[in-house]
Amino acid sequence: PPPATTTAPPPPPTTTQAPPSPPATTQAPPPPPETTRPPRRTQPPVNAGSAAREAQAAADRLSDAVREAVTGGELDKDFRKRIDSALRDLARATRSRDDQRASDALSEVDQALSDSGQKDRFNALFEELKNSVDTWKSAL
Repeated sequence: PPPATTTAPPPPPTTTQAPPSPPATTQAPPPPPETTRPPRRTQPPVNAGSAAREAQAAADRLSDAVREAVTGGELDKDFRKRIDSALRDLARATRSRDDQRASDALSEVDQALSDSGQKDRFNALFEELKNSVDTWKSAL
């Protein structure tokens, strides 16, 4: 009999593929940041007494500025008298909690400043006074 030939098993096929990647892990995206509204900033209620004191302080600052303008010869004394008289009316109105009288006095101050021809000079102080009176009125 012919001699038995032993053949080696064929070599395994060579592959050029990369080994399989590990299975992908699916993570949920991070939750969106909290979208809550910031807390509302509410103004604490204004005390009418403290608001009246602030209005008086604003009136005093305006009166001081008017007095300095008169002292410096830049404003006539008659306008100072009119302005100070209206500021005194305003003080009485805030003490008696009379908002209409306060509005009238504020208008008198505004008119006297306008008539003096120097309202622009005192505009910031007048606006401060007006805002203080408005705050006082809202506290009534």
